[in-house]
Amino acid sequence: MLRHTSFSVVAGPQRTEQSTLPAGFLLRASSGLQFGSALVTRLRHMTLFGKKIPILFSLAIWFIVWELIGHAKLSTIIPPFSAVVAAGITIVPTAKFSTAISISLRSFAVGMALALAIGIPLGVVMARVAKVGKILGMWVNIFVSAPISALVPVLMAVIGIGETTVVITVFLFAVFVIILDTKVGIHQADRSLVEMARCFGARPYQVYTKVLFLCALPEILAGVRLGAIRGVKGVVIGCGRVGSAVAR
Repeated sequence: MLRHTSFSVVAGPQRTEQSTLPAGFLLRASSGLQFGSALVTRLRHMTLFGKKIPILFSLAIWFIVWELIGHAKLSTIIPPFSAVVAAGITIVPTAKFSTAISISLRSFAVGMALALAIGIPLGVVMARVAKVGKILGMWVNIFVSAPISALVPVLMAVIGIGETTVVITVFLFAVFVIILDTKVGIHQADRSLVEMARCFGARPYQVYTKVLFLCALPEILAGVRLGAIRGVKGVVIGCGRVGSAVAR
């Protein structure tokens, strides 16, 4: 008679369908909830001269300063805030704005999806296979700090002027930092947990999904966050270069 056996890193082989959570996991979850509530509190309030004031109040101050600088005409590139709002009300309902924003959002989504689909697995492979890490590690480090915006004219010449160029620009801006952070996260995974999982009979895919991936998840999410920020820069630069080329 066969019995179902499930694997657990903490308690070993289990012969029941229920799984127990380790105390360390519960402690990390509790600390994560506390950090989240503290972050929400910080987003709602700011401290000025030892007193908490709503964050919207600081935004109102900046808008007033912006309005005064615009009316004072201290700079030709800073119009009054009220003029920006009026222009936005005029532009947003137009069909051109809807088309442009849809292209930008679609390019960002496709580029980030490609960066995640390629960056995370490649980072894992680089961390687990030493030869691959040595071959690709130098190039990843170079492109993380390289000015990717300088490659946009080259992409336009090779691929052409269009949405594909913007997608590839977003991909190049985001993928290398995702690869690097994933590699670091896998390297920093607790090796004792890996050995314990193997001793309890974990299969290779279980080692990756239940141990390595969970240990590296904070670093992976940090890479995704940085990749998203860089991806927004890629959308702005790519659309700007393509738009200026079309205008000419």
